[in-house]
Amino acid sequence: YVLQNHSSLELFPFLQEPSFGRQRTSFYLSLTKIILVDDRVMKFSAFVAPLTQTFQRLMSINPNMWDAHAKNSLMGIFRDIRGILQASLTTRAYMAVFDWLHPNFLPIFAKAAETCYSNHLITTPLLKCVEELTHNKVQRISFEPSSPNGILLFRQTSKVLVAYSTGVLSCPVINDVYHERYKGISVCFRIFCHCLQGSYVNFGIFDLYGDSALSDAQRSIINLFLSIPIDELLVYPKLAYATFQMLEGFSRTHSNVLVGMEPSVFVRIIKGLQRGLQSTTMKISSFSATTIDNIVTFCYKQIGKDTPISRHISQHIQQNPDLFPSIITQILNIMIYEEVINNWSLSRPLYTLILLNETYFEQLQQQLISSQPVAKREKYKSVFDGIMTGVERNLEIPNRDKFTQNMNVFLHNIKQLS
Repeated sequence: YVLQNHSSLELFPFLQEPSFGRQRTSFYLSLTKIILVDDRVMKFSAFVAPLTQTFQRLMSINPNMWDAHAKNSLMGIFRDIRGILQASLTTRAYMAVFDWLHPNFLPIFAKAAETCYSNHLITTPLLKCVEELTHNKVQRISFEPSSPNGILLFRQTSKVLVAYSTGVLSCPVINDVYHERYKGISVCFRIFCHCLQGSYVNFGIFDLYGDSALSDAQRSIINLFLSIPIDELLVYPKLAYATFQMLEGFSRTHSNVLVGMEPSVFVRIIKGLQRGLQSTTMKISSFSATTIDNIVTFCYKQIGKDTPISRHISQHIQQNPDLFPSIITQILNIMIYEEVINNWSLSRPLYTLILLNETYFEQLQQQLISSQPVAKREKYKSVFDGIMTGVERNLEIPNRDKFTQNMNVFLHNIKQLS
């Protein structure tokens, strides 16, 4: 009876109260779990029939003419779908939801983002619904090899990211910067991460066929990142985690895009990562270190080649000669003077940075040794010399591992001397 009448406002009056949004999501999560008992996906179409009617009603109205009732319906249906998706943990269940939404109803997501960007009461449930839709948890998103669904899903996701970022960055914050802007930005970063890491989109297709969906999404994500002052990157824990997780995922698969940014933007990204290294949250610090390693490794591999991206890297280095050396100093200071437990993560970018800036590293060693009492300088020199002992100048994994081992010995010996 409940499964057939779940949209009845008489039976469930809380459905018309926006303040019960979380309960609404939990309600549909529970109902979907009941529907999916014994994998009874065949009942799904009948179950979502009331939601289909809501979608059809909304799509029959010009988005610019959506009134308060229509916007309440939007808030509600996004929360409902999120609950349904949270319960859809098998490929069959997820595909039932996807086939229901695509192609008829997915476009309304972007229209809602484009029209209601200034209303976080709508955009937050909208973005969280897209976040759940793009999340390949327990490998539930498994499209057929010949299926275009992964690309189609990302196209619609890109439209949402572009519409939201363009809109939210164009309107001023009225009262609460977190709820009005940063909360939505955090969810956008998580959405982008899900897409990058979900293994259901062949991103090479977009450039190959001149489709701007990927570059549009990347540009929107970077614009959202640039809108956050560096001093506020670590102020809000959820925003900080989402930001540095996004940068790590971005750099893992598209370092060329980050390195190809304008010098001012590239410097801003690196400065943001340096702020992340200062975080007392190990995961954020590790995300930052890995991102720096991905970027610097890409730069190291490109230097010496006669390509546009190689010339772009040279431009970055010429215009900001102290940028990479400053990270060497920062990481060494953190490892030597602070109590950290992620020395492994910090050592990885340090190795690549040293290969790029060996002269600077030698000068830095001399400065640190010279700052010690005369009686201890010889011992300090011996300890510093051990950092690169047995390490060949290349990026092979054995050399990286050897450098990390040497750094662990170095840190132990330095603390013994202190």
